[in-house]
Amino acid sequence: MHTNEQFIKALNRKKEEAFQMLFKDYYASLVMYAMHYVRQEVAEDIVQDLMTLLWEKDTYFDSISAFHSFIYLFIRNRSINHLKHQKAELNYINYRQGESISDESEVFQVMEEEIYRIFFNVIDQLPERCKEIFKLHLAGKKENEIASQLGISLSTVKSQKQKAFQRLKERLNPLFFFLLFM
Repeated sequence: MHTNEQFIKALNRKKEEAFQMLFKDYYASLVMYAMHYVRQEVAEDIVQDLMTLLWEKDTYFDSISAFHSFIYLFIRNRSINHLKHQKAELNYINYRQGESISDESEVFQVMEEEIYRIFFNVIDQLPERCKEIFKLHLAGKKENEIASQLGISLSTVKSQKQKAFQRLKERLNPLFFFLLFM
């Protein structure tokens, strides 16, 4: 299985080699991703649930990006549901003890932290000059200040900023506009 297209076709057909490749290529990174939300044992259970679901249920993916969206959303949603369940248990215990805890703001805080983590990971993957210019932009510098500080033309600053925004938009897609308004 050499291409993403071949992998998706084999996965859709429930071919054993696709699931071996899925486990080999994705298991560790999915556990790490889930560990941004939950502890390791829970993260491993969530990823195993995903693998089981993909094996047992009739799933179909049009493309590798649809597959990636599905698996990462699955992991995120299961992790958040686990956190909500833990918070519900804690709220019940605290309620019984006469205390009240707001879990909604804490869940939003976890989500916000994850969005920022993803955002800065994408920034770190930008080409060096583009990354440098974009970080100065994020620090509140004006385009002419960036050009002066780096000794480059204003048009270079503008084109590099545009390249950074385009890359962020491509990589973050629905999260991109949410980030702009946070």
